[in-house]
Amino acid sequence: MSLTKAHNRMIENAQINVLDFIPPQYHADIKSGATTYDATSNVQAALDAGTDIVFPKGTYLVNGNTSTAEPLTVNTNKRIDLQGSKLIRTTTTQGGFFKVTSGGDFFELRNGTLDSQNNTFNFYHLIDFNASACDLLLDNVSLLNNCAGGISSPTASQDTDLLYVYEAKNVYVNNCTFQLASRQGISFINGCDTVTIKNSRFEDCFLFGVDFEPNASPAATDDMYETVIIDGCVFKNNGSKSASVFVWSGVAIGPLAIESPHVNVAFITNLHITNNDFISTDFVNEVGGTQSPALRINSQKNVVFANNKIQNLAFINIGTTSASINYLNAVISNNFVDKSIGNHPSKINSYFFDKVVVANNTLSELEIGSQESYTVDGNAFETASTYAVLPRTGSNGIISNNNFDVGTYAVSTSSTTTEFLLVGNELNGSSLTGPSANLDVVRVGNSDNIVRASVLLEGDYSIISIPTGTATTVADLEDTSNAGMIVVTDGGTRSGSFALYGNFTDGTNNTSYLTNVQDSGHNGSALTLVGQTIKFTHTFGSTRNFKVNVVKLA
Repeated sequence: MSLTKAHNRMIENAQINVLDFIPPQYHADIKSGATTYDATSNVQAALDAGTDIVFPKGTYLVNGNTSTAEPLTVNTNKRIDLQGSKLIRTTTTQGGFFKVTSGGDFFELRNGTLDSQNNTFNFYHLIDFNASACDLLLDNVSLLNNCAGGISSPTASQDTDLLYVYEAKNVYVNNCTFQLASRQGISFINGCDTVTIKNSRFEDCFLFGVDFEPNASPAATDDMYETVIIDGCVFKNNGSKSASVFVWSGVAIGPLAIESPHVNVAFITNLHITNNDFISTDFVNEVGGTQSPALRINSQKNVVFANNKIQNLAFINIGTTSASINYLNAVISNNFVDKSIGNHPSKINSYFFDKVVVANNTLSELEIGSQESYTVDGNAFETASTYAVLPRTGSNGIISNNNFDVGTYAVSTSSTTTEFLLVGNELNGSSLTGPSANLDVVRVGNSDNIVRASVLLEGDYSIISIPTGTATTVADLEDTSNAGMIVVTDGGTRSGSFALYGNFTDGTNNTSYLTNVQDSGHNGSALTLVGQTIKFTHTFGSTRNFKVNVVKLA
């Protein structure tokens, strides 16, 4: 290349053609895809020459800087258009393609492929980004094959991602593919103003497709991310594949993790996860253990999880880290659990927000709770598991207008003593017979199978002291003629429920609904019907305090 041409290419804002920095005798092989020429130093020279870089379509071998054991380095503004080109590697001596450090305001990469061909080295990522004041943009880019050993025999616990973002100002990823990594498709570590990931695909990443995990250093704080949007993406078969292809152990892994096991903060202010497909076809026969795929969305303040398709995940956690974190609101709506393949229930767990709304979803199982209130409305539940809805915490819960097609219980209160309202729920399952030992308050035994009742755990009766082995009156049916159920719980230290009298059939008092309840190995707790009075007996060996709640039919 002549000095004049090189000088012209270095004029500010001029477009830099990478081929101008590569000897002409190698151009034909690059364009045909048959190159064996390591162009690392040539590409680095082009990157150093200006802002706007173009790679004429071809295949470029970039094995890294042998003297520094580093990939291509960038510390100034860059707009790179690959123009359909592919960058490849043939050695594991140095890893990755681009290392972006502080010094610029933006790094943009478009229209091409970075393919490590699984020639990787531990802690080397295809793009390693650490520039807190710099915006990152990836558009129409594929990041492929950063997994030592490949998909069939991967090396265990290799910390290699496709894109690693330690710090950035804003991140925008659109129409990109992230496929096959020893660890994550994308890792986010220590915060950004905004993150937007749209219309992209994450597949065969052995830990998570995308992982947000602020580390303890620098100290993690609330609101490290102002807004995170993940929209219109496909997450398929992320996580270790089976017991025979096992890379990471001891964690529930899968498509997406937004949490921090290291710190106790709510680090995302606004989180929107919408219109995505979460698919795990590789896990059809892996039901238990650490191989079960999971979607974990913890440690955030305002969450919208909507219009997503979920297929064969073990569970989806949304806000389940700690009640001490200052969560605000969550809306979980219009999601669809596809049960056409696999045997994982894709159960949703959502606790500890101030307010939670779960509406208009097609679900299998839901565990719900809040610090203030929750609403479960207009959902369709279909499950053969023990229950469809399990309320846990929150004193102002409403479960309304849902359709339950279940094998056993619609709503189980075995893990809560908080009050909630049941309105207008319809039950279509088979073998739904009266309240049972788990205080399943929405279980019916008549042919109508519809509950149109407003039900409230009222706490009409004070805490009463009951000696051991003594049948003591806890309720008088003459005073509670419209009682649907009477619940006895420990008024002292225990939170579980011990016994119940229940009736959700035709309004009559029926002794067949008196049920003995065993709780954590405490035997002998029972309610009996004597005339019109309900008596409670326990065998704890000493006098204990109990609280009696009356569930009334409207």
